[in-house]
Amino acid sequence: MVQVRGATKTRNGRVPRNGRVPKQRNESAIRTALARPVRSVALAFLAVIIVGAALLILPLAQTGSEPGADPLMAALFTSVSAVCVTGLITVDTATHWTPFGHAIIMRLIQVGGFGIMTLATPPKRHT
Repeated sequence: MVQVRGATKTRNGRVPRNGRVPKQRNESAIRTALARPVRSVALAFLAVIIVGAALLILPLAQTGSEPGADPLMAALFTSVSAVCVTGLITVDTATHWTPFGHAIIMRLIQVGGFGIMTLATPPKRHT
């Protein structure tokens, strides 16, 4: 805000008629993003992908049988692929992941399917 002859300019550069600047709300970025349902679904997808990748990067979820595979990229790509229900893989799922990893991937696919069904459901119209 800039002082101009006793008045303060607002963000858009104009001086209010009464010379007073309205109070600005301090809303968190999360609250602002969750104010719209489409944003909240996208953020939920992102959160599930990050949590899934974090679980798949654990040594408990990997056998380490693929020597050339980068564990972080394999976990992240598998998590994104499972949540988005695309079925793409960079490592052999049967040999690279342990039963714990298989369970995580299965849950990610289920959550991704729920998310897709949520997006596909038409909104309720108020009459």
